[in-house]
Amino acid sequence: MAKMLRWRVLANQGFTVRQTDLILGGESLMKLAALMKETVWGPAKKPLIFLACLTWIAFNLRFADGKKIAQASIAILGLTYSWDGGTNSTGIVTSSGPVIVPKLDCYYDDGRCYTTPDAPTEAAPFLAHTYGETASSLFRCPYTTDEDIFQANQSCTYFYNTAKPEFAYRYLEYNPDDVAGVYPYLTKRLVKASPSECSQYETFRGRDERDRYGLTLWHFKDGSENKTISIPLVNTAFDSTTYIYNDTATPQDSSDQACGPRCLYIYALRQQGPRRNNTLNTLFQCQINITNVTNISDQEQILADRNARLAAASIALTGRYTNLISHDVKEWRQYQLYPFGSVWETDTLPPSDVGALMSQFAIGSLSVMARVNPPTRIPSPRSPTLGYHLSVHWDFFIAILAAISGVHFLLMTGTVVLSRPVVVGDDSNLVAARVLHGLVGRLGGRGKGGLLDGKEIAEAIERAAGADAGGKAKEMREVMYGVKEEEEEEEEAKIGETGRKVLDIGEEDSGVVGKKGLPEKRFPRGEYA
Repeated sequence: MAKMLRWRVLANQGFTVRQTDLILGGESLMKLAALMKETVWGPAKKPLIFLACLTWIAFNLRFADGKKIAQASIAILGLTYSWDGGTNSTGIVTSSGPVIVPKLDCYYDDGRCYTTPDAPTEAAPFLAHTYGETASSLFRCPYTTDEDIFQANQSCTYFYNTAKPEFAYRYLEYNPDDVAGVYPYLTKRLVKASPSECSQYETFRGRDERDRYGLTLWHFKDGSENKTISIPLVNTAFDSTTYIYNDTATPQDSSDQACGPRCLYIYALRQQGPRRNNTLNTLFQCQINITNVTNISDQEQILADRNARLAAASIALTGRYTNLISHDVKEWRQYQLYPFGSVWETDTLPPSDVGALMSQFAIGSLSVMARVNPPTRIPSPRSPTLGYHLSVHWDFFIAILAAISGVHFLLMTGTVVLSRPVVVGDDSNLVAARVLHGLVGRLGGRGKGGLLDGKEIAEAIERAAGADAGGKAKEMREVMYGVKEEEEEEEEAKIGETGRKVLDIGEEDSGVVGKKGLPEKRFPRGEYA
């Protein structure tokens, strides 16, 4: 910019030889500081040039690290990004190696498996229900497609579908060295729970009617067929919901209430009371289905059908049998009562929402199971290790980059517009030497004055001007950058007439005409020598 504007400044008015020399070196801030001194204390006072130099120096001020303001604007971009050290799943790199995954072969408690033949039968249903109770307090995230789950961060314990009654859990894998469990690999292994179908029936309690075990009979009508379901009176109450697992066999071995290898029929009795004006009670029947774990790569990642059934029935399980048929035969119908105001109470809910509560409880049971079960080590191509990642604030980055580009464009455009009225030669020392030939040539002699500095040469040129005037004391007039006709042309030829023109720095009486002295206030078009 400075090398373009210097010609515009020199063509606009006259300057002393010393000032001209300093303006030609205007890309140096030291030269501009010397020019400020010359314009204040030198023979030719030029306050506007002083202010222009002061502004230019301020614009190009150097900081402690040597960066100019123009360069510092680029450095501001460094504030928009950072290299962040990994602290969780977002800061990991993966490679082949061992990973830690939870055992899924049974419900464990204190490292002991309670679905083995020698384990007490009551333990597994009790654990399945206890784990599911925590579902309401776990952080969950919405999803519509599986891709939404895969993009979610590790804070989401489980997921709920916003378009249908479906819940999902995503399994995590850990580096064996991650004893705190803070930077897992978020897998694409999913298990889901959903109600395949839910039905609703109006029901009533028979007066003093009992089944063969002394349980209260509740009547309901399924189509044209009248049916009954047995519920202990102690597990019922006004304005409450009782969830029911209605098979004599355990959920793992159920056949009468099975709707598939990983699906069970679960019931919910909603009882009305004074709060609802003693209206009819409602019985819900839902098929709760647990999917297979998707995208598995190892046998340890398989969730067994028996455990899937336990999760499906978990909202109704207590781990206690209902009746002892004989010393070694037990009836495993189970009931859970939830009073009005409970998270799992069904007041005013439609059948689909009741099935959603059952499914949410089931996925909560499976999610806690995966977190508390003992770990096992398997090989994986995606073992996580903490690393670094580039974090970019793109909105600030784009805004700053656009501002820098815009400012530089305006400066460049302004420089071109200001410099357009004059001829700006190539940025070459030879070009500058050619333009200064007429001025410096006054020193005479080839190479004379080669060891003088700029100030001494300027003084020598001014003394030579006095000598040219016959040795009489003469103050040299100010010089400017302008255009004149070639000396070979007729002496009285005028600017703008035919003939080649020459760029020169000299006094006006030497034929040099600056911008202001030209007819159009700009260098004329034509052929230049």
